[in-house]
Amino acid sequence: HAIDKQKLIDELMLGYGRPMDSLQVPGYDAYDPSVGFGRPMDSFQVPLFDAYDPSIKTDFDPYRARNYLSKSGYSKSKPVKLTIQTTQGYRPKDYEMVKMITEMWQEVGIEANIQIHADKEHLRLRARHELAPAAFFNWSNSTGDPFMSTGLAMLSNSPDSTFKSAELDRLIMPLMNEADERKRIRGYQKIDRYIADEGLIIPLVQFFQTVAHSRDIEFTPHSSGEVLPQEIRSL
Repeated sequence: HAIDKQKLIDELMLGYGRPMDSLQVPGYDAYDPSVGFGRPMDSFQVPLFDAYDPSIKTDFDPYRARNYLSKSGYSKSKPVKLTIQTTQGYRPKDYEMVKMITEMWQEVGIEANIQIHADKEHLRLRARHELAPAAFFNWSNSTGDPFMSTGLAMLSNSPDSTFKSAELDRLIMPLMNEADERKRIRGYQKIDRYIADEGLIIPLVQFFQTVAHSRDIEFTPHSSGEVLPQEIRSL
């Protein structure tokens, strides 16, 4: 609740992005719109995918963030201290985004020390489950299937996971052999809501791919990010 994702997009990305609230985005099979910050990301799913659930929402609410911290005995005068790791230049404005986030955290009672490392070091630490308490990372999902986002990111034995959670394993493992597609998708939506409710991850933004073209053509963008010749027409 302490991070203003839209501000990250507006000030660092010139508005070219979408806030996220889960590991799904519009267009992902398991996207649930109730997990969210409006257009920022709040889960691993995003619009256009079936698992995307727009009801998953995590509002920007510094007051609520301070209240949660106070219940654990922390405040601006007695901040919780932690390390957050990030790359610098591996993704657009990665370091700048983390720096801006730590400034927002400071306002509610979180004092974060930024540690910069190369992307290869991040991957090495992630594979060994040795990342800092907080770490900036990115994921992509060209298939739209929720296993490729939520599953791979949260399953304990996945090489792409930073977590070791018996509860997440209990929720994810049965879905790997689930033959009923709608039941499988609903299962991942349930997992995304659990992740959001427990604050296990903080989805930030979905990057937009910008395409510059002359005014004498008409261009229809493709959801995969591909620039398709058949979608370009002269005016």
